[in-house]
Amino acid sequence: MELKVEVPHEIMAGIIYNNMRMLYAYDRGFAMTKNFTLKKPTNLSLDSSLLEDARKLDINLSKAAEAGLKEAVRKSKSEQWKKENAAALKGANDWVKTNGLPLEKYRRF
Repeated sequence: MELKVEVPHEIMAGIIYNNMRMLYAYDRGFAMTKNFTLKKPTNLSLDSSLLEDARKLDINLSKAAEAGLKEAVRKSKSEQWKKENAAALKGANDWVKTNGLPLEKYRRF
């Protein structure tokens, strides 16, 4: 007895796409997490006493390093955006100083 199951085209396309992503990542030396985020193995040089303390406390070094790096990137991007848009922000603030807030007459506080 042969069992045939019809899979909608959209679902099959999604399955094929995800399988191709995993194969591509594997071929390139990346690891993939459950949510399909690509992770690249990396070597770091760390303070040996800090590393020892982290291991004693059972801290996941990869997660801790990634969290710290995400925060550093976020701060750096924020500072870069502020520098790139400083003139526009100054212009907007000067306009409000001169003209007041738009629709200020409708404020209830």
